Amino acid sequence: MIPPDAELTRRPKEIPAWDEMDPKIRSVLAREMEVYAGFMEHTDCQVGRLIAALEDLEVLADTLVYVIIGDNGASAEGGPQGTFSE
Repeated sequence: MIPPDAELTRRPKEIPAWDEMDPKIRSVLAREMEVYAGFMEHTDCQVGRLIAALEDLEVLADTLVYVIIGDNGASAEGGPQGTFSE
């Protein structure tokens, strides 16, 4: 999906590369990524159901759909190792 010659966004120096992370924390961080991916999969499925219902009702052509993801799942607010509790 990403062309081999694509210029990727530079990683901020404050965020260590995956290979530089302490191996003990990698499993926790991998789980956080799994949870976020699961959230996105669920959201995608539900948006699909909504679009299908609008099509069935024959109102999709007259409908403007905004999808805003705001769970902060990919934010850096918790730091490189997430946050224990807010």
